[in-house]
Amino acid sequence: MRPSDPGPIGPLAGPRICPPDTRAPSVRSSVPAFSIVIASYNGAAWLPSALDSVLAQSHRDYEVVVVDDGSTDDTQQVLAAYASRIQVVARLHGGVSAARNAGVERASGAYVVFLDADDRLFPWTLHQYAKAIENHGAPTLLMGMPVLFRDDSDLDHQCDTTPQTDDWGDYLEAAGTDYRITIATAVRREALIACGGFRATATAEDHDLFLRLGIAPGFVYLRAPPMYGYRQHRGGATHDARLANAGIRFLMSEERAGHYPGGPARAPQRQRLLARLVRHAMRRCIAEGAYREAADLYVRGFVLLGKAGYGREYWKLPVALVRHALAPRRTVPNEPEGTKGAT
Repeated sequence: MRPSDPGPIGPLAGPRICPPDTRAPSVRSSVPAFSIVIASYNGAAWLPSALDSVLAQSHRDYEVVVVDDGSTDDTQQVLAAYASRIQVVARLHGGVSAARNAGVERASGAYVVFLDADDRLFPWTLHQYAKAIENHGAPTLLMGMPVLFRDDSDLDHQCDTTPQTDDWGDYLEAAGTDYRITIATAVRREALIACGGFRATATAEDHDLFLRLGIAPGFVYLRAPPMYGYRQHRGGATHDARLANAGIRFLMSEERAGHYPGGPARAPQRQRLLARLVRHAMRRCIAEGAYREAADLYVRGFVLLGKAGYGREYWKLPVALVRHALAPRRTVPNEPEGTKGAT
């Protein structure tokens, strides 16, 4: 098995170098409530901001696991400055899925919170997750509202507020909503292990995981307060329309093959979630001038869009293709509908 194919969580393929355990002494219980897993590939420029935001949490029952996915920049020097407060897993470059799986292996918390190396948590993030877990019967999956930003100062005006939460029986039940879905989630570690963790699926590894957790009991979405900052910049995988297209095609093929849970009874909900991703990916392809990729998604997702109630996209795409082909090229925001992560 290649290092880029993580397979199920367990002994991972490919050499992995684990330095001595850097767990800081703590007065908390032996099993923390949260393990924050940060997978980083050449993220030295952003890691201090991400780590500082994690270490500023008001809820203190957590551990931090950073996976250096074969970085060639100054990542190890940056991590050395935090050595007493984090755990580090150093491995050969194998991609974001393998890196996150390695972090889950090292983690010991009841819940795993994933954070990209260029993003930030707010000081109240874990506190709000902990309250939601207590109030909603320890759901399998929790997500929160992101705030887009470019510079750290853009987040200065954000503040903690009275929580507004939506409680669902499972992830698929929320298919009719318009939530922004990203990897900055809290997931029960035992559920992650049971489903095999992340698979290497281009930029759709997060959505693939959520679909495989689709009928696991309990899904909570925190609409307020904002739960994390999602950094916008060039270089993220979601900016590559062709790579994103490949990820969406993978998800559709897995659905056609019947590999996602829920059977025929839950198919409309899965298809609604997939159609939303197809629609978003098509619009990004058009905005970035990847017209061939947009047309490919249009053809492959034609039936899916109709089944999910997105029939308006049938005529919108041809019109949009003509309009954008004639308009000056522009840059679109790197919106959180996929994963940046390590690549």
